[in-house]
Amino acid sequence: MKTINLEEIFNTFTDKNGYGFKYIDYTSRKLLLKAMKEVCQQTLILASKNAKTMNDPYSYTGNTGSEYPADVIVNKQSILDTINQIE
Repeated sequence: MKTINLEEIFNTFTDKNGYGFKYIDYTSRKLLLKAMKEVCQQTLILASKNAKTMNDPYSYTGNTGSEYPADVIVNKQSILDTINQIE
């Protein structure tokens, strides 16, 4: 499973003079990382609420169509559109 390392991302941001977050104090650094994690969590929650789904027409649902629930397909673009909602 792929993971996202916020600390690595955090360390890559610098200004045109090469100064970046790696030069800030420990407390500020921890607060900024905590804020980044919160942004990620809220973004994923919003994306899950925005996700458009539909039943997979090729999913096996049994003889009567009611014994097993159909598989659900999530529209990937509906989740990606959440990017436009982040200010």
